[in-house]
Amino acid sequence: MKPISNTDDIIVSRDQEQRKRFKSLNDYIADFEEDTMRRLAEQTMRNDDNNEATVSSQDSCFSTEYTFTTATYQVSKPDEIDQYCAMKIPCSLTGKDPMLFWSQKSVQEFLPLLSRFARTIHAIPPTSASTERMFSISGWTLNNRRTNLLPSHLDDILVIRSGLRIETRNNDE
Repeated sequence: MKPISNTDDIIVSRDQEQRKRFKSLNDYIADFEEDTMRRLAEQTMRNDDNNEATVSSQDSCFSTEYTFTTATYQVSKPDEIDQYCAMKIPCSLTGKDPMLFWSQKSVQEFLPLLSRFARTIHAIPPTSASTERMFSISGWTLNNRRTNLLPSHLDDILVIRSGLRIETRNNDE
């Protein structure tokens, strides 16, 4: 009997963590699938059913009593997450902005579902600071004397104010 060492435990725990990570990613991807993907699978199933060929009893060389069917099965495509993990992506392609990588046409063709999902995730701003700042500025703008401002006028004031802020930053540099 071989004693189990700490390195075996570490390898097993890393493997379990990776399986859990892939499982949760697969759950997110499964939730994100569109109806077109489901329709494609249904159409493939219908085509497989139509491709079954029945061999007549006259063609059978063994017996005239039996008929049999043959079916052609396709090998399933590897999962997009597995394909992505198997890719060797240089750091220069990803850079600081992951949206540039996922927006490339070659990536969108090779990993269509995963690229759509990644673009959806990375389109969300990482912080709410800019949104909070805009609400704060609009609170300063709408005071007791300006309660009758139209929403379109308030929008105009906020746009002009943010444009002035950008202009002063450029002048300071």
